[in-house]
Amino acid sequence: MADLRNPEFSAVGIDINIRAAEMHLLVNDVPTFDPSEPLGGPSEIDTQIRLNASFQRGKNTVTVMLRMLPDNDLGLAPYFRMDLGYWDFLAAPEQFDGRPMAVRMQVDQVAPEIGEPAEQKLTTAIEAQPLIESSPPIEVSRNGAGWVVYQFHVMIDVSLPKMAWMEGQILEDTPQLRQSLIAEMQAVHRALGQGATAARPYLDKFAARTAAAVGAPPDAYYARSIIPLIDDPETALVPFDVAEAEFRIFGNGRLAAFVPLPHRFASIANEGWQTTLYLYYWKDTQGNWRINH
Repeated sequence: MADLRNPEFSAVGIDINIRAAEMHLLVNDVPTFDPSEPLGGPSEIDTQIRLNASFQRGKNTVTVMLRMLPDNDLGLAPYFRMDLGYWDFLAAPEQFDGRPMAVRMQVDQVAPEIGEPAEQKLTTAIEAQPLIESSPPIEVSRNGAGWVVYQFHVMIDVSLPKMAWMEGQILEDTPQLRQSLIAEMQAVHRALGQGATAARPYLDKFAARTAAAVGAPPDAYYARSIIPLIDDPETALVPFDVAEAEFRIFGNGRLAAFVPLPHRFASIANEGWQTTLYLYYWKDTQGNWRINH
């Protein structure tokens, strides 16, 4: 049997079913998906996602922002279920196959009383997985736009690399910081436009940490995952533009980005298709900008 402490063989991730609802998932206050586009919508998504690079060994904080969409055109009842845990990556199971997972959270929409807004009902279960221990998910906040925020903590004993950005400076939103960040992002964007070789000095530590999180050699990971994205002749780098973007601080004050994220590649043949590099920026103790790793 494979040693599941080794990230090459282990998938830390989620089984997820979301119907007539949308959500953002953050780990250590960093979005796991596109922060400008919530996962889900009026239809149904039922899938399994490996998220090794989003976690580190030790304590991690998981935040789920969830909004139900009861007035959808498909007439579906809002529903959300997420099981978080780990499994053998080389023998991936079917999602929701009844195997133990570290933590399960399910949210149903409760029919409201007349004249009252619909409520979300949270059900949780803590199960037995030797390499992940979890606290129960709890509701921590909500707002008038229908978003409810849930949070829990997991202790992970898979050998995932630490996150260097956690030792970075606490960022203060000032005009000078924004201007400095834009200059750094523009430099990265120019390098992306020159190809994967020119971009590697900027992306090297980001890619190396991502590679370590899945147990891959850094050079092999860069060749397999980064070069095909940047040097794809069927895509073009979208011009850098943050004029209408929202400045956001993530990572409990240590990561910055403009949302929508600007480092995007568009398909030349298929109008509207784009893929995004999920790059967030932090400052080291010397005040130099770094990409999240």
